[in-house]
Amino acid sequence: MKVKVQTMIRRGKAMYTNGKIVECSERDGAGFLKHGLAVKAPEGAKADGSFLNSGRPERATVPKGEVTDPGTEPARCTARTKKGNPCARYAIAGSDTCDRHAD
Repeated sequence: MKVKVQTMIRRGKAMYTNGKIVECSERDGAGFLKHGLAVKAPEGAKADGSFLNSGRPERATVPKGEVTDPGTEPARCTARTKKGNPCARYAIAGSDTCDRHAD
């Protein structure tokens, strides 16, 4: 996603000021737009810099394995943790457990 900076944005050693076009992840871009730090860049705009691969991993949005019906949320793992709490991960398609509890 490309955004046009409205106010100074600093991430690690990179710093971008007003009017700069910055390429960033969808997650970072959504945060910049939400907080008024940037607006969407015009289509085809050339990036002046990048926040991609900034060291912060993207949050996983799709569980491992296939989802059998895309209109429904995948089932949660039925296993329990060592402390006895229910596992919070998604089950692998065709299984009742996640990849960590598959064995």
